[in-house]
Amino acid sequence: GVTYTNVYDATTGVYDTSAVQLTGIAPACNSLKYQVQLKGTGGAALGAEVTGTIPASGTTATVTLAAAQPAASILGISVVIYS
Repeated sequence: GVTYTNVYDATTGVYDTSAVQLTGIAPACNSLKYQVQLKGTGGAALGAEVTGTIPASGTTATVTLAAAQPAASILGISVVIYS
């Protein structure tokens, strides 16, 4: 599954998403690499793609975005886990 970390920005008056939590990760995926891309209107990329490595244990991974994105603009997400 996917959940989002949202923080209210009093300057802009909107909620921004700063991180994504990937949950329910199979043990076979531990220590593999990931790519995460937020999607906006029409499936267009929203912000920069984020890459990293799934933790060596557990079933969750927190992906910190390079730059926070307005939560209302996030319409989807693409996640790839690979070796």
